[in-house]
Amino acid sequence: AKIVPTERQQGNCKQLLRRIAASAGEEEFALNLGLLLLAIGRCGSQEIENDYVSTVVEYINGHFAQIDSIGQIAEAFFVSKYHLCRVFKNAMKVTLIEYLNQVKIKNARQLLEFSERAVGDVAEACGFNSVAYFSNVFKKITGMSPTEYRKSIRTDR
Repeated sequence: AKIVPTERQQGNCKQLLRRIAASAGEEEFALNLGLLLLAIGRCGSQEIENDYVSTVVEYINGHFAQIDSIGQIAEAFFVSKYHLCRVFKNAMKVTLIEYLNQVKIKNARQLLEFSERAVGDVAEACGFNSVAYFSNVFKKITGMSPTEYRKSIRTDR
C-alpha cells in the first residue's frame, strides 16, 4: 500500500531536513536525523490503522454470532484487547462493544421481522448467551423490547 503523508507531516519532514542541513555537529545531525526517521515512520499511520479497523469490522460482520467477548476478537488479530479497543474507538468513534451489539441487533431485527423464531432463538442466533441481556441491549438500541418490535413491524404492514 502506498503511504501518503499529510501536508502537516510533509511540512514537519521539510523542517527537519532543513535542520539536518544546518546541523553544527555530529550529535545535532544524528539527533535531527533520528527525529526525521521517527517522523517518516509516523507518516501514513492513520491509513494503516484504518485498514486494520476495516479488517476488524469485516471480521465482526462475518462472525458476530460466534463472538462472545472482545478478547476473542483481539485473539483473532493477535493484539491486546486494550490496544484493539483504543484503535477501534479512534477510527470508528464508537466502542468495539457498541459496534458489535449494533451488528447483532441489526441481524436480530431482521430475524424478528422475517421469521417466526422465538425471541430466545433469535438471541442465540445473534450471539447472545442470555435472553435478558439480549432484551436489554435490544431495548437500549431500538427503544422497545424484541416482542414489542415484532408486534410493531407486523402492525405496520
